[in-house]
Amino acid sequence: MTILNQVIGVSGEFITSLLLVPVLIILWLITRKIPSRKDSTSHINIFVTIWITIAFHIIVICAAVMNSHFNGFAYFYPISDLLFIFMFYSGFLQFNKRALMKQIIFYSAGTLSLIISIWSKSETVMTCMTLAVVAGVWYVYSDHMPFSKKAKWSLYIFAFSKGSMLIAILLSNGQPLFIFLGITCLVMSYVLVLSMNIEYLITILKGTYESSISDPLTGLYNRKYFTDCVQKCIIKNLPAAIIFIDIDNFKKLNDSQGHAKGDEILRTVAKIFLEETEGIGISGRYGGEEIVALIVEPESDLEVLTERIRARIEQEASFDAPDGRYMITASMGYTHYQPDWSPTQFIKAADKAMYIAKRTGKNKVVRYGSEDFPSSEGQTDGEGGVISGFTKSYECQDEVQ
Repeated sequence: MTILNQVIGVSGEFITSLLLVPVLIILWLITRKIPSRKDSTSHINIFVTIWITIAFHIIVICAAVMNSHFNGFAYFYPISDLLFIFMFYSGFLQFNKRALMKQIIFYSAGTLSLIISIWSKSETVMTCMTLAVVAGVWYVYSDHMPFSKKAKWSLYIFAFSKGSMLIAILLSNGQPLFIFLGITCLVMSYVLVLSMNIEYLITILKGTYESSISDPLTGLYNRKYFTDCVQKCIIKNLPAAIIFIDIDNFKKLNDSQGHAKGDEILRTVAKIFLEETEGIGISGRYGGEEIVALIVEPESDLEVLTERIRARIEQEASFDAPDGRYMITASMGYTHYQPDWSPTQFIKAADKAMYIAKRTGKNKVVRYGSEDFPSSEGQTDGEGGVISGFTKSYECQDEVQ
């Protein structure tokens, strides 16, 4: 019990503050990174609350080290408890709008409970008042925060901390043990609040990153990210291949069936691409109705894969219209990487194969360099494999759709 006896009195407050200050500083640093609403004072609320809490605990540490008389020692726990509740409420305001009057009422009620606790000069009353406020905060606010389960657990543990302190006050035997439990649970409740903020920040950062590399309509990677992946494959000298598809007569589909139906078809085709390339490569939306895939699995049979994708698009994307079955088809081209190609040349080769598929009947698959290529179209430009006729293909593409 000698070690546990160290948590009684000033030593206990000193240990608690020493443990909480680094947690609070990390919490402040994390909170700074969380985006705030432009017209909101929620960040100001939580910054001020965290800094007041940090300042209070630093003063306690300094006073304990210098053995000076500090009135805060007598009211350490009610002040510390109130600051935790205010900090929790400030965190709630980050994610929920509340009228200024409601905020004033909450802060006033919390301050009034502290005044009553100090005025009573009874540690029992102080602890009971804190438990009552915690119960109210849990009932009203915990469900309205992200990661509400963690928010509730932080309040549960905080309430358990106060319960341990109350038992320590009421019992003479075992007092150090319950004070130790109270201090431990108090620190744990702060750590849970910290982990909740870290998890929320990670979620924001992950969402921001994913939105920067993906297409919002289809969920596929966007053109820039796809091109970056192609470049990485070339740098690493991986045996990659590219599939390039274009949905046939997509403009006609939008004009006759509406853009909402066009978007639905794009999502369906994207889903087929994701399912077929899972584990062997990545898929991206290159632009408009053009979808691409980078295949990095050398054992993949692209002839079989592309034909399966083409058949699935025809079967799964087609739909019943008022005037009969509306068939959705796609023209597809693919190519394997050739030495000395740049990422642009690599992608354009697959694009060219797709264009030949469109020009020779649509709803088919063409491999770059196969017999479907006219000899005049298959020449290189002397710079590592760019075929002639690209400019022509782009000029004619709108005409054949």
